[in-house]
Amino acid sequence: MELNEIFVRVTDITDYIFCPRKVYLKRVLGYSEEDTEQKIFGSIVHSLFDKINEKEQEIIFNIKEFVEYEKILNLYNNFLTELLEESIKEFEEQIKNLNLDKNDIKIRAYSYVIKDIEERAKNVYNFMKDNDLYGIELWEFLEPKIKTELDVTSLKYNIVGRIDRLEIYKKYIIPYEIKSGFFRREHITQLYSYYLLLKDEFPNYNIEKGILLYAKDNRKMEIEFRNNNEIKKILDIKDKIIDMIDKKEDPGKKFSEKCKKCAFYNICWKNGNKN
Repeated sequence: MELNEIFVRVTDITDYIFCPRKVYLKRVLGYSEEDTEQKIFGSIVHSLFDKINEKEQEIIFNIKEFVEYEKILNLYNNFLTELLEESIKEFEEQIKNLNLDKNDIKIRAYSYVIKDIEERAKNVYNFMKDNDLYGIELWEFLEPKIKTELDVTSLKYNIVGRIDRLEIYKKYIIPYEIKSGFFRREHITQLYSYYLLLKDEFPNYNIEKGILLYAKDNRKMEIEFRNNNEIKKILDIKDKIIDMIDKKEDPGKKFSEKCKKCAFYNICWKNGNKN
């Protein structure tokens, strides 16, 4: 098999950093991750961000004249309540199977996105006020435009990925990686991987930095794309993954405490042998 027939996912790269065998189980043996509360909750939060973005044009079209910030925030909030119900319904079966508290998930998911909603409403209000634009014109000229769940591909590097959020300005773009959990070092690697993909797909835009958004407390970590060693690490890991998939070679396993947090724990250690 030629190397260029295999495309590596950005999530493969971060999985490899966590444990190479995780990539082997997914890409060679075809296993899927087991549902966990953390996985389902993260999916609901991502779904909610995506749905909000899809509705933003409709929200702004409804602003026909000058209104105060609170009115714009209420427009967003009204849609948020409806979209939250849709996102919960989308994962209703998994919530039931894991015996999760639906109301608790609603409350937590709302708290994860409300700060973003407030920032969006404030941006729209300020742009409307400064430029005296409303409705369709406001939407047309508003910056940034936001795309979510954007699929990107690099034929140069043989890497594919899906970016949580991309802010598009006239001359530059800013990728976001949204996390429902806490910081891990490989999150930076993930953002750098998207940087490589975007350089291929958006060659006419400047891409100087990205943002890690930790939705629980709306904490933003700005990452400047200046570290060539990070890029080299990504490409080295990508080549190792391609080689693993091509040769169908099991990298082996060694038990550590982090195994207990892995969605493939039962697959690797179902016989109880941790030697």
